[in-house]
Amino acid sequence: MSKENLGNLIRSGIIAIASVVAIQSTLTGCNLTSTSALPNNSTSSSKNIQKDQLPSFVITPQYDDALPFSQGLAAVKIGEKYGYIDKAGKTVIEPQFEEANIFADGLALVKISDGYGYIDTTGNMAIKVEFPDAQNFSEGLAAVGRPAGIQNDWGYIDKRGNVVIKLELSYASTFSEGLAPAAYWAKGDFENEGALLAGYGYIDKTGKIVIEQKFDSAGNFSQGFAAVQIDNKYGYIDKLGKIVIQPQFSVAGEFSEGLAAVRIKDKYGYIDSKGNVVIKPQFDNAGKFSQGVAAVKIDGNYGYIDKTGNIVIQPQFDDANQFSYGLAAVKYQGKWGYIKK
Repeated sequence: MSKENLGNLIRSGIIAIASVVAIQSTLTGCNLTSTSALPNNSTSSSKNIQKDQLPSFVITPQYDDALPFSQGLAAVKIGEKYGYIDKAGKTVIEPQFEEANIFADGLALVKISDGYGYIDTTGNMAIKVEFPDAQNFSEGLAAVGRPAGIQNDWGYIDKRGNVVIKLELSYASTFSEGLAPAAYWAKGDFENEGALLAGYGYIDKTGKIVIEQKFDSAGNFSQGFAAVQIDNKYGYIDKLGKIVIQPQFSVAGEFSEGLAAVRIKDKYGYIDSKGNVVIKPQFDNAGKFSQGVAAVKIDGNYGYIDKTGNIVIQPQFDDANQFSYGLAAVKYQGKWGYIKK
């Protein structure tokens, strides 16, 4: 995955299970003999859904893209521009942005022309458009990038737009639980990207490396764990950098509500914090749990399961995001709308 594509995933605010940054390692092995499974109807496709099982939308599918609600607002795309709606579906910030993201710490990252800035919940520009690359705020800081040589230099700004960690990182991601995946440039030939990166580690809010740059990729901490990649396999570390779930997965996601989605061979399932498989691998894709449910892909369609692996919303959507504020953005027959649980 290119760094440009990786940056787009990070900015979206949506946890993509296949994202490289959401994958890492630890010391306790997974119990792959778990017998947890979905019920017999777990492979039902949308073709078999009865009329009374069709989705009940609270905001009718009408958008070309839609993000989860955050701080009461959701970014939606109408035609070529993004704006924001409230939970009633009313437009509160007119579509005007090339890109728009979730609100975090009261600000949302938006793109106008070729640059990124941040707006507040009224749509006013809080930090002017001046960055060629940027990420969402988290814990009071946001990673921003600028061109340097053949790559970007990254650093962090505060909510006033002041640089608080100098732009001298080769990679930077959002802070969570006080730490952020990051990498400083290694000494090397700028024509050879492989020689520039010494590996991915974690920094604190002073910019100091507190977990050594030794991973092939590194995800955000959540519930005390972070996914990391070692030799093409993913496991989990704790906040001391100790491997707590051995690298063994082809993909690994963030922990949420005690579970994390992982891919074993070509299917996704869920593990607990000890690395035990609690929902066996059987899905084509899987998201993180939020408000007790997670989006999963079965036979080409997305639905939702609960934490026992039971289907609670039948697979019938082209795409689906996590629930927030009681609503989830789903794509249905080519357009995005919102459903409730």
